[in-house]
Amino acid sequence: MRAMRFPALLAGALLAVGLTACVPTRQPTAPPTPTTTWGPVQHDVAPVAKHFPELGAPVSTSWTKGSFGIASTARIDLPSPPSTRLDAIVELQPATADSLRARFANATPPSAGTTPAPEFPDVAPALRSALPDGQYLHNDDTLGTKYGWSGTVYLHRDRPVAVLSMSLPWATGFSG
Repeated sequence: MRAMRFPALLAGALLAVGLTACVPTRQPTAPPTPTTTWGPVQHDVAPVAKHFPELGAPVSTSWTKGSFGIASTARIDLPSPPSTRLDAIVELQPATADSLRARFANATPPSAGTTPAPEFPDVAPALRSALPDGQYLHNDDTLGTKYGWSGTVYLHRDRPVAVLSMSLPWATGFSG
């Protein structure tokens, strides 16, 4: 009886080892990184003024719109409109810049648990060379939009320049 139990135990042990060898193990992976596919740089002031009325009547602007997403092989992506990102460098009327500076100086600091925006704007690669050097105030703001934009607005401390890093959770046209 004892001799029959040993082969059964041995067979059970080999079966258990064989089954665990077939089970795939999950390796920790880095979270997917967001990617943005940027369009060409535009200089039309009308869409900026229309979508962000608190910028007043901008003197000039350079902006680009991108489709923002996270590529993932760990899930199946269903067809849906991508999120939209807008980066813009906007030269403002001096009075508009002064008004925004005063508002930003009195802004509530970020609440606990939120990540504050960087001190210097991080814009689309095609806009980086046009970004004025210097110090910026920044604030999460919608600039009076009624289109659903949200994001961070950077305001140059010494020049009438605003830098927008805005996003929408859906795709949209951006026209004047």
